[in-house]
Amino acid sequence: MRCFEAMGAGCLMVSDEGVYPPGFEAGRNFLSYRDPDEAVRILESALANWAESAGIARAGHAMIASEYSKERQWKAFQSLV
Repeated sequence: MRCFEAMGAGCLMVSDEGVYPPGFEAGRNFLSYRDPDEAVRILESALANWAESAGIARAGHAMIASEYSKERQWKAFQSLV
């Protein structure tokens, strides 16, 4: 999965419903669907309501920048070794 890349680039991530890493919250910082028909509806809605969708994309980007920053990764690595 390319969740970190999509959200880190500031894109609106639309992905299948499932278990995601901490900080990933469907409806808050990305959108999720349960089946192909719902995926189409969600994508059409996202495009029709772009101001709201862009806000979700910004929230995803901000979450990645804060929760998964290089600084935090480095500190976690140092605590392992």
